[in-house]
Amino acid sequence: GGYDAVVVGSAAYEGHWLKEARQFVQRHRDELAARPVWLFSSGPLGTKTTDGQGRDLREVAQPKEIPELKEAIAARDHRVFFGALKPDRLSFAERALRKLPAARAMLPEGDFRDWTEIEAWANGIAHDPALSGQPTGPAGETQAHESPGDGQDPSAAP
Repeated sequence: GGYDAVVVGSAAYEGHWLKEARQFVQRHRDELAARPVWLFSSGPLGTKTTDGQGRDLREVAQPKEIPELKEAIAARDHRVFFGALKPDRLSFAERALRKLPAARAMLPEGDFRDWTEIEAWANGIAHDPALSGQPTGPAGETQAHESPGDGQDPSAAP
């Protein structure tokens, strides 16, 4: 392929990457292992950065399959970013669940992404020594080859 590096990300639900994203990594395992790869997950919601035990939510929210995926493709890094919840994009069952007060507290509506953090991570990738001398587009932009997608607007993911 014509790509020097790859960034693969997925929303994380109930401790797992979306099935389509997991399948994408498995299907392209050999191609991904042959170049620098970074992974990210979009998951935790809300403004609190720690859970009830004081643990960093980004660490607690790491999807269960990430260690296996990182090993399979020798990914350079995985980062968890806070996500966004737009109720109009939820299934009927998910909307019904959010009517329960406890579920609404666990699944707050809103956009909790930290764009400064996301941009700093992306800039770190763009300036990674593994990519030195590699051609990039304006501001290090690259083109997406295939997006596993989850049927959501691409602007809804980091």
